[in-house]
Amino acid sequence: MTASAELIVAAQAQAQEDPHAGVGHGDTGMSTALLGVLLFIGSELMFFAGLFAAYFNARAAAAQWPPEGVTFINAQWLPVIVTVKVACVVAPNSSVTV
Repeated sequence: MTASAELIVAAQAQAQEDPHAGVGHGDTGMSTALLGVLLFIGSELMFFAGLFAAYFNARAAAAQWPPEGVTFINAQWLPVIVTVKVACVVAPNSSVTV
């Protein structure tokens, strides 16, 4: 008898002794919280790896960086605008009364 046939016969004998053997997850395995965290971290890692790969690919393909013709925004008032927007969102939702 071959090894695989012996394995099948042993599995059938165990199934006849305990018909519920192997049913369900049991106590072994990884917790779902840990699995979820690991999958989340892995997906974020792949996402940012793709972003960096796209950036380095664009940078390597350009003869000059930044390419000619790129106009830059005037960011002089940007900190003030962001501060006002954040204050408008945070102030109504805060528990501090003014």
